[in-house]
Amino acid sequence: MHSPKRTIETDVCVVGGGVIGVAHALAARRRGLGVVLLEQDARAQAASVRHSGHLFFTALAGADTDAVSLAPRELWLELARRCGARVGRDGTIILARSREELEVMEAVASERPGRARMLTRREATALLPAAGDRILGALFGLTDLLVDPRSITAALTRLLANDAQARVEFRAHVHAVGGGMVQAGPLSVRAGNVIVCPGAEDHGLLAALPAAEQLVPETVQMLRLARSHPLPAAITTGIALLEHPAFAEAPGAEALRTRLELERPGQVEHGVAPLLAPLADGGLIVSQARSPARGRAPFRSERLDALLLEATGALLGCDLEVRERWTLRALRDCADPAGAQDFHIRAPESGVRVVRALSQRALALCHWQAEKTLGELLDAPAPPTPPVAPVLTVTDLRAHADAFRSRPGRSV
Repeated sequence: MHSPKRTIETDVCVVGGGVIGVAHALAARRRGLGVVLLEQDARAQAASVRHSGHLFFTALAGADTDAVSLAPRELWLELARRCGARVGRDGTIILARSREELEVMEAVASERPGRARMLTRREATALLPAAGDRILGALFGLTDLLVDPRSITAALTRLLANDAQARVEFRAHVHAVGGGMVQAGPLSVRAGNVIVCPGAEDHGLLAALPAAEQLVPETVQMLRLARSHPLPAAITTGIALLEHPAFAEAPGAEALRTRLELERPGQVEHGVAPLLAPLADGGLIVSQARSPARGRAPFRSERLDALLLEATGALLGCDLEVRERWTLRALRDCADPAGAQDFHIRAPESGVRVVRALSQRALALCHWQAEKTLGELLDAPAPPTPPVAPVLTVTDLRAHADAFRSRPGRSV
């Protein structure tokens, strides 16, 4: 039996119900625009629920660092308050185990007074005594946040589902975009502006849009550990400094890279930069290790898991019990070997943008980027004060489409 054809008219249509797509839909509503969000699955289930939940504002680089990192942070805090999501505000501790690491951290801390500070060796070992005598100090990023990766996208989507000027359609397989129309099976959406947020997965839809051949998919391996000793904050090590331009371009970074390539060549090659993100239940998400197999490799690398666990065990000094193992798909831009770009954005035609995340920092920046995308499409700045919306307290954060009841849009 064929479904009846429907046509919906709206101001903005967002294709993709992951965290990037939801951020753009919420940005449209902050401007008072009607929005339709289309998601091909029954729930967000790709990178949007497989990340660490770590919002690494300390790693953001820019000429005006305060403006670059504090505005995205305030957007996250406001949206988390509105949807009732828990936010950890304990920051990030980056441990230094060499003089080269300390030099880079000190340079970055000096650029962020009041938002990052150095910890002495005694302070760092007191916070994480099991890490051993090799710790020389640490950088404490004070503004970084933690959100629950498995519920935050669902909670934010509920803000849309409970908004009379927004409509959420799950299991909507979009097969065509163009000419102000979005086609998803029997559903057609007529919109003045269309934002496509397909994530890192391959979509047949993208074949009809201008190709981005320089984007290369990678597989990232992650772990969840059982409850262990409580951590004072998210924890990572100096090897993570190579992953972010804010650190990798600081004085002393080249000397640091040379040393790490000599001492830990396997970790550097595969991006084994362990980040320990504590969960509310006492467990830990441990990320990340990039698989050497590019594209849709069907197998995990046990060696990379072993490297990740070895590095984690050296920090925690206790037996580790792995509860879950998973992978997520990520994208690398071959034209940007330094990894300076956080998003890949294309304009295949007037009124259409394709937005894809490229870095770990994209999670922290997604709502800020959404404001920029809408501003570019509409050629207008963001409203100085977001429209006041009713506070929605979420008590059940399970990411399932049944929890979202779509509101009627303007039908034709």
